[in-house]
Amino acid sequence: MKTIYVVVLLCGAIILNSCSKDDNQPFSLSSVNVTITENPESGDLLGKVGEGNSSDFTFSITSSSPPGAFKIDAQTGQMYVADKSLFDYEQFIQLSASISATNGTETTNGDFTVALENIDDILFYLNDAKQAYENANQNEWVEISAADYASLRDNLYQVSVNFAASEDYNTPDSEFQFVGNRTIENGERFPNNEYVFAIKYGSLGVDVINGAKIKINNSENCGSYTNLGTTLPIHEPGLRHFVLKQNTVLMNGNERALTIYSPAAIAIAPGTSYSSYYSASGDQNQITCATSSLRSGVALFTSLGTSVKQW
Repeated sequence: MKTIYVVVLLCGAIILNSCSKDDNQPFSLSSVNVTITENPESGDLLGKVGEGNSSDFTFSITSSSPPGAFKIDAQTGQMYVADKSLFDYEQFIQLSASISATNGTETTNGDFTVALENIDDILFYLNDAKQAYENANQNEWVEISAADYASLRDNLYQVSVNFAASEDYNTPDSEFQFVGNRTIENGERFPNNEYVFAIKYGSLGVDVINGAKIKINNSENCGSYTNLGTTLPIHEPGLRHFVLKQNTVLMNGNERALTIYSPAAIAIAPGTSYSSYYSASGDQNQITCATSSLRSGVALFTSLGTSVKQW
């Protein structure tokens, strides 16, 4: 958790006697409002309910929205994060709880409300490439580690994993084929009304790869491709991972084809998730629908998408 705003009341030396201890103050329970940045950790302290002498009172949460978001110390009235996954701006801008305090004869009620501030969730969940991502421009591809890719896949909200599946990457080396300097489109549509935010792909070569591109055709069957973001940064061959900073292109057309061009040899698995891909020689902005462009297998090319822009 990055920020919690609190108000602190200080008693100066001259008026010290006027600030009596809680033991001498009657207990009261009123509404408390707190603002924090999204994505705190479970167990983080959020604040405290109740003022004055609460030694005879027991605190409890009578209801919360969403359920399970908070936990409370029954003796002190301190409020904590119970389920960090709920403190996500894309799901809930505000979370609240109704609090009850009782000493056996008296019961008083109050509310505890947390407002969330939105942040770039991709930046938050990156580790190895955090600085590179911060330094990048909008719609620029940034190379990231496999661990960063997994972190984005597992932590962002409503993520779809598209095209080559994990079993394709686990294909024995002897069963892979490689096709070089080609534009390749796997035989599957990208989900409707989603944003591409990361990709990974596998290639073979001895030199660094310069000029690889991700392209889209969002509307017309066998139509023209346009580049999605910048050219991929120069990178080594092998299994590589990339994130697109602050993508603004929503895939919501009839075609929704996602294509990769690489001057290096892209790995082709026999195809356990589906069995065909389209291919054309060189850096192409269109692949013909002719049967001659259809190949058996699946290119080692996977994208991550989401319907909720979290950056």
